[in-house]
Amino acid sequence: MATTAKRNAYQVLGIHKGANDDEIKHAYVQLVKKYDPEMHTERFMVIQDAFDRLQDLEKRASEDIRTFNLLGGNYSFSKEERVDVPDAKVKQAIQALEEQSSKDPEAAKKNARKLIHAYVVRSWKYVQKKLLKEAIEDWKRVIAIDPTHHRAKNNLLCAYIRLGYAYANHTLYEEAIEL
Repeated sequence: MATTAKRNAYQVLGIHKGANDDEIKHAYVQLVKKYDPEMHTERFMVIQDAFDRLQDLEKRASEDIRTFNLLGGNYSFSKEERVDVPDAKVKQAIQALEEQSSKDPEAAKKNARKLIHAYVVRSWKYVQKKLLKEAIEDWKRVIAIDPTHHRAKNNLLCAYIRLGYAYANHTLYEEAIEL
């Protein structure tokens, strides 16, 4: 139970930062119903403490400062990149283009656009499956081919932020900082 006491008040109550007073009270009531104070005394004390911290304006401000914020931003994909192509077909196309490009520098120049498109299509599929590490690798490949590719840069940054935020929320601070 010691790890629960270290969580921020929003996590304890299962709400997002910025919740209004009604949402806070509703979450509190639901948890008190779920964890009867007589049967779950220690857990109830943690819930009560979190509720008290969010009810006091000064303590809530302090809690808000210490709570991680997910920065805004969305992934950017064109309509042509959000296609429903079987994974095997995308993988096969990438392998063929990479193989041609590695053998012939002229083919690499000719295939650059197709390869970028294939990487971005695959990264979109990864994002849909919440496989951010794999998507990050594809965006790095795109940027290696075309350092000016703005959507790949945007998507890479967005993925780093989301992944870092998730790590921090799971107390994986070293991993979050590394990102």
